[in-house]
Amino acid sequence: RPRNAFMLFRSDFLKRGLIPKDQETRQHRLSIIAGKCWRKLTKEEKEKWFLEGENEKKAYAYRYGG
Repeated sequence: RPRNAFMLFRSDFLKRGLIPKDQETRQHRLSIIAGKCWRKLTKEEKEKWFLEGENEKKAYAYRYGG
């Protein structure tokens, strides 16, 4: 299943190490923090992630049909 815009953002957010591993390791809490940051993004900032989500959706449909 392809990832949506938020899941792509969350993945990038965690890869960049914005939350130190010694601060928080629980995935539930990390998602809450990423969600708060996501909601603070402007429509223009989110557009990058929506475009990446659409690209992933198209690639998935091409690969697996549908």
